Amino acid sequence: MPVQIVRQIRQDKRGFISPNTPSIIQRLGLTDEDWLAFSTGIENQFSHSVGQRFQLQTYAKNHQLKRVKGLRKPSAPPA
Repeated sequence: MPVQIVRQIRQDKRGFISPNTPSIIQRLGLTDEDWLAFSTGIENQFSHSVGQRFQLQTYAKNHQLKRVKGLRKPSAPPA
């Protein structure tokens, strides 16, 4: 299964990536198999989950965890 990387198409946008630019996987010197192997077990390799706050909170609830490593409490807004 080939890895799909999304690219910005509009030339007038900051960060535009030319269609001729190799994928980030290629530029990093990885094969599709390397990337799949790395990303499939990322939670085990880094001993915690990766994602947005609400996803991590859902993960913790579904796995009956009291906390998720790497997830900080939101800081209080400035007074």
